[in-house]
Amino acid sequence: MNVENAAYVDAGNLASFVSALPALHQSDILDSTLLAQLAADKKYSRFDETGRWQEVYTSTLGQLYWYITSFSHRQHVPTEAMFSLEDLVLDSLRKIATVAELSLVKETIGRFKALSDDDKRVLVYAEFTHSGRVVDLQVSVADRSSRQGSVSIVFETDQEIMRNLFEEKFCVAELVGEIRIWSMIVTLNEESYEKIRQNVIDKLGSKRDSLILSLYNNGDAQ
Repeated sequence: MNVENAAYVDAGNLASFVSALPALHQSDILDSTLLAQLAADKKYSRFDETGRWQEVYTSTLGQLYWYITSFSHRQHVPTEAMFSLEDLVLDSLRKIATVAELSLVKETIGRFKALSDDDKRVLVYAEFTHSGRVVDLQVSVADRSSRQGSVSIVFETDQEIMRNLFEEKFCVAELVGEIRIWSMIVTLNEESYEKIRQNVIDKLGSKRDSLILSLYNNGDAQ
């Protein structure tokens, strides 16, 4: 069992894990959510067809023995002239995560912000979270029972986007349309997932090493 908290770039998801969650279960969560992302990517662009992408993503999670207990979609209207993704993520997660989990996510974002622009973790996350002037990112946190709270934030801006999204302040006046936020609470049924674990690993192949990167251990794969 892990004795420390953990955090990973998992393609377009910045994933945090509490220390009590066994390493095997962390891998199961990372693998299955990566496979769901890639399955959705094959059908739709996460940047141009976000709603349909989300439908395929959540449907695939269900096929991988994730049980959705809460799901919501809303439009967000900022109250200030500028906003940061860190503040928006933490404010959105506050509705579905504990205080300790929020603290862990804040620590994870802090680790990510400290990375250089040419760090492979920043490069992978950038590839899967913004294209042109569209931002579409996911941040999640999982507890000891493989229950995961996640938020996806999507918007378009006329502002030039930095590679490290969490380092940037976004101007509300530069937004094109609304900010859309998906929030979800899901739990992985480990007993059922065990039966398909190797199949998921085989399907992912080398992508497990190239798209799942630890924010600890110098960015080594899981």
